[in-house]
Amino acid sequence: FTIGHKLYSSHLLRLYVPVVLFMVMNELFASIYYSHHMFLIPMMNKIITPVVTIIYILLFSTTLNVTSLVLATLTGAFLQFTILVYGIRRNSNFSYKFELEFYNEGVKKILKLMVPLIFGMLIYKIIPVFDKIILSSLPSGSISYLNYASKLQTAMIQIISTSFTIPVFPI
Repeated sequence: FTIGHKLYSSHLLRLYVPVVLFMVMNELFASIYYSHHMFLIPMMNKIITPVVTIIYILLFSTTLNVTSLVLATLTGAFLQFTILVYGIRRNSNFSYKFELEFYNEGVKKILKLMVPLIFGMLIYKIIPVFDKIILSSLPSGSISYLNYASKLQTAMIQIISTSFTIPVFPI
């Protein structure tokens, strides 16, 4: 990497940090819908980011390059957030008060349940690092093949797990 690449990467990261925050909030608000057996709005919201991404690529790919993808994701996440919050504010069944109570027994129980998941995710995320170290000694293109296979695997896992977990979760 040259200094220019590092600056561009840090610029993209600064644009992408709000995306992560919006996505976390979107999942939180979607879970409120799910707890009330309302699945259509959160599921339709999953379409927004891909549609916005396609529009941004068609309109801005020649002028913004990769930045157009980050801006598309940011715009899609913000639109999802806006729609979810608007629906929560308009629906009288959603009467929640957000408070942070770290000493609450329910919070302690959730944190205990999260520990194995966090360790599992750490292991899941570190395995590709070792794969790339091993694959870097193999012929050219090996890392690309692994990346494409990994993306296909991730897509299949998300499709299958989402199609089962969202309808089964309230039950």
